[in-house]
Amino acid sequence: MAVPCRITAIVVAGALLAAAAQGAPPSHKTKPQSAQPVRPPGAAVPVGTLPNIKIARAWLGSGTGDRFAPLGHSPRVGEKVSLACDVELTRNPQPGWHLAWSIDGVVTCGEGTFTVTGPPCEYPWNLTMATEVFIDYVFHTPGAHTYTCEAVPSTTGRESTTSDNAKTVDVAVRPLVPKTLVVP
Repeated sequence: MAVPCRITAIVVAGALLAAAAQGAPPSHKTKPQSAQPVRPPGAAVPVGTLPNIKIARAWLGSGTGDRFAPLGHSPRVGEKVSLACDVELTRNPQPGWHLAWSIDGVVTCGEGTFTVTGPPCEYPWNLTMATEVFIDYVFHTPGAHTYTCEAVPSTTGRESTTSDNAKTVDVAVRPLVPKTLVVP
């Protein structure tokens, strides 16, 4: 006995619906739908969807490697310290960023073992690297100083906010204590 075409189509459609209800993929392919609407080239990107680079904390440290820690005291003139930055990243910013350290508003390459080699004293920072970055520095004058760590873009990449790209810390540098000679 021949089955009319209409009944065959209903049976096949019913089988596809039953398979979809059980989580099985249908036997035909459908065009995937875009999760976000397509913006024409040059259209503005909503601010909430842009990446962000933030200097979460600038601080003075001492030591290197696994012994690296906050300094714990005000540095003395001539004492080597680490100018450290904690950086937070959101939404995979574009590469091409530099980190810059400055003392009293003047950019520094650092002084000691861990320094930035060559001008303009900005470290070409790879965004996949660790988010704790530092250079060595030696204060040469006592008194009040400011230390600033700043993330500087070197590309045309945009981010959601630029007001958090730098952090400044006040530093009180103690004078060098002269050694006392004991005369017998």
